[in-house]
Amino acid sequence: MTILGWILRRRSERRAKGLSYPELKQVLKNSQPIVSERFARGSDSGTNLERARHITGIERWGQSRLRVPLGAPLVRDEYDGYRPDDLDTMAALSQAFSSTRDDTLAILDQLQAAGVPLTTTALHNELGEITIGAWVYYLNDHGLRESLIVRS
Repeated sequence: MTILGWILRRRSERRAKGLSYPELKQVLKNSQPIVSERFARGSDSGTNLERARHITGIERWGQSRLRVPLGAPLVRDEYDGYRPDDLDTMAALSQAFSSTRDDTLAILDQLQAAGVPLTTTALHNELGEITIGAWVYYLNDHGLRESLIVRS
């Protein structure tokens, strides 16, 4: 694990500690329009398209890891296969991100309904085994941080 990975892991775990499913879902709901609007305002430049595809791909990859506590097999892969590389406008990527975030929220509902404790861990390639709550903060922070690069 790199130093950055260690920092991200500790930060995500600390921020998620003691929060409930509804509170964690609210974190994601609060940032969803911020990221979507940054995408929607962005020009269709190569840099912006790449950043939006990356953010959405990471969230989709994270979803695959969050499904493991629900019984899905762990696939040790990278995020590349989850990127929406077929989308070529920021408007389309804004919609894709919003839809992807809705899917993340639905997975959290499934985890809660199945009675999966938030302390259950799922593997992150760089951060190691992190709790469901830490995954939420990782995905939330990643989208907010990386979308700052999108320019109009």
